[in-house]
Amino acid sequence: MDILVHRPDVTDGGRVDGQIAVDVVAFDWSGCPVRLEEGSELTFDLYRDGDTWILRVHGSVEAETCCHRCLATACIALSVDFQALVLPAGERAPGEQGEDILERSQDGKTVDVAPRVREDLILALPTKVLCSSDCRGLCARCGTDLNRETCDCPTEEVDPRLAELQKLKAELTGSEKGAGADGGR
Repeated sequence: MDILVHRPDVTDGGRVDGQIAVDVVAFDWSGCPVRLEEGSELTFDLYRDGDTWILRVHGSVEAETCCHRCLATACIALSVDFQALVLPAGERAPGEQGEDILERSQDGKTVDVAPRVREDLILALPTKVLCSSDCRGLCARCGTDLNRETCDCPTEEVDPRLAELQKLKAELTGSEKGAGADGGR
């Protein structure tokens, strides 16, 4: 995803706007593939400030990945919005940090924004992707998709380590019935 930054026709204070095709087609995230919509584009603004160029890339792309509850396909929008100083290859300005700097190619004419766009896409992913807000997920026992059908698996399972406490609870609950509002005290 190269953007042409060698623009001798743009004077100081000038600006160039454009579109760039997103060529980050797919990547893996938490065991699920994330596929971007083909033909996705982002907008870029390139500002000239003397010999310095400032690049802003922004926009949103549609992506498909899997639902974290039922593994069905989920569609989400991922936003990209970053600004960076464009410097010649190997040159660093005093006090400048790495993520706000993009280096030009060796010939000095372009800058590759693909790694930074990919990073922003990954950071834009929500912590939990759902196919719908009311997704019921999969049965933990038999794997049935609970959005499509029901299963006959028991819904309550007592941890064997707590079985004795379950018995005690049943005994106490049974003895308190009919004992009055104060629990027989």
